[in-house]
Amino acid sequence: MQSNLEKNKLRSGVNPVEARGRLANRLADLPMFAPIQLKQIALKRVSLGTPIFDFGLGDPFGPIASDVKQAALSAIRRERTRYTHPSGLEHLRSAILAWFGLEKDYTVNDVVVSAGVGHSLLSLMLAICDESDCILMPPTLGPSYSSLIQIAGARRHVITSPNDVEQQFKLQPERLVEALNTEPHARMLVISSPCNPTAQVYSTQELDALLRVCADHGVYLVLDRRSWKVSFEPYKFEAPTLDDDIKPWLIHVDSLSNNFAQSSGFRVGWCVAPPDISEALSIMQSHCGGGASTPSQYAAACALEQGVDEDEMLELEHKRWLFIEASQAIPQIAILPTQGSFFSFWDVRSVLADWSDKTGITKNADDFAEYLLESFGIVVLPGTAFHCEGFIRLSFAVPDDTIRRGIPLLHDAVLELIDSRTQNQALS
Repeated sequence: MQSNLEKNKLRSGVNPVEARGRLANRLADLPMFAPIQLKQIALKRVSLGTPIFDFGLGDPFGPIASDVKQAALSAIRRERTRYTHPSGLEHLRSAILAWFGLEKDYTVNDVVVSAGVGHSLLSLMLAICDESDCILMPPTLGPSYSSLIQIAGARRHVITSPNDVEQQFKLQPERLVEALNTEPHARMLVISSPCNPTAQVYSTQELDALLRVCADHGVYLVLDRRSWKVSFEPYKFEAPTLDDDIKPWLIHVDSLSNNFAQSSGFRVGWCVAPPDISEALSIMQSHCGGGASTPSQYAAACALEQGVDEDEMLELEHKRWLFIEASQAIPQIAILPTQGSFFSFWDVRSVLADWSDKTGITKNADDFAEYLLESFGIVVLPGTAFHCEGFIRLSFAVPDDTIRRGIPLLHDAVLELIDSRTQNQALS
């Protein structure tokens, strides 16, 4: 007896499985998360005994606080391992409000715990956006955002300006208004502060101006705060001003990983949102096993109640200055000021100028990153991962020795490339 699949194939001459493909269209050409790809390359080189200087991923640094470890272990020993409420442990949600300083503005019912910022963002996109809807992004944003938008089935609109570099890639209110006027199906703007990859910090005034535009147009502003405790004087994270008009359109997302050393594997994130949004997220999570694992939630509550380790913040500031000092002598590279996070964003367009292969094809930031890796064992993330050609991102959350040895080697790599380019031009 013929199956329906065989009958359909005979009728049309085409195998419907082959015609449709085995995966959903929304996953077409979906890449692996770029920093993870680089990490695997770096680990492979290490296994082969090849020297490596990894400035790509930016793993958090330092040991986990002993009390945080004990909180997770204690939860397991006491058999606190069952499902929690879909929104997370109530005392963790209370700790999140205190962590943000939002106890007077929100209740625990407005907080939803997830398995990381990516989980929160995807849930928000699914809860708010239909397939025809648009999600707005600033000139440059972390490499996972576009992929999350694609998975959610929404559309992406990156708001760019000829003055982006001069404005340090911060989104300006007037550009947001222009984008909203051309995108009637815009539902959400996603920004981060401190920004990944540019390391810029929005002031309260700058956030307020963007929020006012969003509120006037009925568009949510999703503020990614995952590195908000990692900022440097005189640049400190400043929360936006809340009022009755703004509050329905503001959503905070955050996680344990960037603000607490070596905690990324706990996979705990959270979202503070208007009641209708938080309720929708809780309902969604009730159908997919909830958010983070229960022992991880106990660890997260302990971490938030203790607060960040000031010694670790001082150590990171030391690395920042060590990195800045080592990078200053590199020619033809402009470095954006590092106001927050543990990233440094480099303009390498002058280095790339007139660099081409033997067939005359112009080289780009991807080629530059490949050149650094293959010839010198230096791992950086090209700006194409952030919709920003001609730039690279480096992390200084690395061992001091990596900075002391890797940055001078990067200096030599740039000089070698410039010399090689000059010689090729002379021969042509």
